[in-house]
This record gives sequence, C-alpha cells and structure tokens, in this order.
Amino acid sequence: MAMKNYIGFVNDHSGSMTTIKYAAMQDYNANITAVKDAASREMLDTVVSVVGIGLIGNDGTEVRRQVQISNPHVLKPITDWPTPGGTPLYDGIGSMIELLSGLPDANDPNVSFLVMITTDGEELSSRKYDAYSLRKLIADVSRSGQWTFAFRVPKGTNKQAIENLGIPPGNIQFWETTTAGMQASTQVTTKAVDSYFTARASGARSSNVFYADASKVDTQSLQDVTKDVSLYVVPANDSGIEIRDFILRHRMEYLKGAAFYQLTKTEARVSHTKQILVREQSTGKIFAGASARKMIGLPTDRNARLHPGDHKNYDLFIQSESVNRKLVGGTGVVYWAAIGKQFTEADLAYLNKPKAPAVVQLPVVPPTNKPTPSPIPKAPAKAVNLSSGITFKTREQARNFCRQNNLPLTKIRRVGTYGGWMIYN
Repeated sequence: MAMKNYIGFVNDHSGSMTTIKYAAMQDYNANITAVKDAASREMLDTVVSVVGIGLIGNDGTEVRRQVQISNPHVLKPITDWPTPGGTPLYDGIGSMIELLSGLPDANDPNVSFLVMITTDGEELSSRKYDAYSLRKLIADVSRSGQWTFAFRVPKGTNKQAIENLGIPPGNIQFWETTTAGMQASTQVTTKAVDSYFTARASGARSSNVFYADASKVDTQSLQDVTKDVSLYVVPANDSGIEIRDFILRHRMEYLKGAAFYQLTKTEARVSHTKQILVREQSTGKIFAGASARKMIGLPTDRNARLHPGDHKNYDLFIQSESVNRKLVGGTGVVYWAAIGKQFTEADLAYLNKPKAPAVVQLPVVPPTNKPTPSPIPKAPAKAVNLSSGITFKTREQARNFCRQNNLPLTKIRRVGTYGGWMIYN
C-alpha cells in the first residue's frame, strides 16, 4: 500500500471565539489549502476529518463531527464560524481519535495520522473524557509511531497540563487570542503542515517537532565534520562529468563512500544506510550523523524521499558509492576521506561492466501519401504484333501475357461465349 495521511482538525467554536471568529474561519481555510497543496506536491493520498467543539452534536453533547473522511480537494472554503457553546476539549479530541483509529487501514504501517487541535481556552465541560482517560487513549494509539498531535493553545495555558497528555513540547504552539495573534499563528501552522508533508514523503511516520523552527536548531548537538571534509564546486562547463573523474582532478585517489553529491533533484528512494551531510548555508559548517538527519526531518531507520529546496537554510549532500554518477554544473561535492574504503575487485567488476551498445538511430522518414516506387527495374517493352490478335484459352493466360510484355490489361477481350480470350491491338 502507498503512503496515506489522515488529517484531523479539532476546532474551537466556544462563545469566547466570537470576537475572532472571522480570523478563525480564515485560519481553517488557509490550513485546508496548505493540506491540499502539500498533498498534491508530494503526491500523497490524504483524507481530512473535522470535529467542532462547542457545537451541538447528534448525541446531544457539544461535539460535532463536521467532516468525516473526506478528500480535501472537494472541501470548499467555509463562510461561517458559529460560536454557541462551551469548550469540551477532551471530548472533541477523543471523538477524533475514535473516528480515525476505527478505520479499516488504521494499523497499516504506511498510514499516518495528524491531529491538529486549536482552542482559545482550556478544557471545560467534557462528559466522556477526563485528563487521565484522554492521556491513556493518546498513549495507546501513539505506540504505533504513526500518530502526531499538534496543539495550539492560548498564551498563559499551563504547558505542563498539555505535556501530561503525552504531547511533545515541539508540538505545542502558544498564540495570542486576538485577530493579529490568530493570523500570526496561521502563518506558522501552514508552514508546519508543509514541513510535515515533506517529512512524510521522506519516510517519517510521525513528528515530535511539528512546530520546531529548523532555522533555530541547536547545531552544538550535531557532529561537526567541517574540518574533516573538503568541498569542491563543479564548474558549469563540466556538467555531466562522472564523480570519480571529478574527484581525481583534485585528489590522488577515489575511495568508496567518501564522496557526497549535492541534492539537486527529487530522489525517490535514498537508502537509510547512506550517510547524509547537512551544510549550514549561513556558516558553511557541515554536519553528519543521525542527529543531522533528524534535524531536517529524515528517518534514520527507513529509506527516504528527498527534495531539494525543502530544508530551510541547509544544503544536503548524499553519499555516493558509485564511480559514474553524473554531476551537475554549479553544484558542490563533499569528499570525506576518513570514512572511505578501497573498492574491491567485485565492486570494480560491477561498476565498470561494459555498457550496453548504443541503439542505432535511423534517419527520419518524412510522411507522404505517394506509394514507394519499386526497386525492381521494369523490363523493356517487347515489340508484339497484335494486328491480327492473339487468342488464349483462359483470361489468366491473357493477363500473364500482358504482364510479361508490358501491355495494358484493357486490351483483353472475350471472343464469343465459349471462344476464349483475345488481345487486340
């Protein structure tokens, strides 16, 4: 099964949202658009559900499932944000988890769940769930490693109470409960949605840093290999040069796994066994190790799909174990001799095996309606005396005679009813 995302929105429609309901409406529309755009870009099957808290549901509670298992591309922008009720936050979250966890493919390892909760207040008036039962429910579904919960709560909210539900600090955003505050929160959240989809396409199944700003990552915790590596730039007129030939211009030997090429196009499948170097553009420092992969949202235990330009202010370099990778002019190549190994005879025999012969290209034949002339030359016409006519028993004999002597078949005539066939002059 291909990767699939279930996105759940739990939105606050309590009375206290009345003064910012237009900003909340715009926020929801912007986030749905972000989901649509990211899903299309990454070509990921995505399904959206929406639960409103503070709205009277079919069961009489203030929890309503407004959208259930919908293709996001059919959802139209909303034009109203009713605010009639309270804030049964725990019941709303529980309702969304019940909906998504009960789906037939919920346990498929290729499926992931993102539940985004937005509220301007704290829990009030839940009937079914309390903090303990909700924490247990979140813990139960999170064991699979497929669930991400992202909370947007007002500034001043007890952060510890949110973390006690099992929510990582990097998945909590505090916002000002004003129109300007909601607009600022919208910008942060739409970017976070975009980054989530990028990480999903790379193989990640969940996130503990949904709201993390990659530009503020603590690089002190990473393995700085700047002094151990060399960075070379491929001249524009050398575009297409093979990686071994390029490295041997600068060094005495080319070791297996020591060269890293810069990511310039989407790589559909990068093995998790390959190292990835991350270069900070602002400082030029180069980092390695599992922490570097986590910094840009890449999994450490499975293959990844990588995109250029999706990694904030970092350049990515992918380890190459080949000798003939074509390099792009203007890009960089990092060489880390300390981790390289000598190529074995088996490696070289495989990498240097003869290439398939080039396919012969035939000249283009222009289209025409005229028949192709026969290459067989016509025999010169024989002089045949037809003054008295020539008679044959069958018409086929007469036709053959005409063909052999380049005579038109129109000269054949029937002689009487049973008299045979004659060729007239």
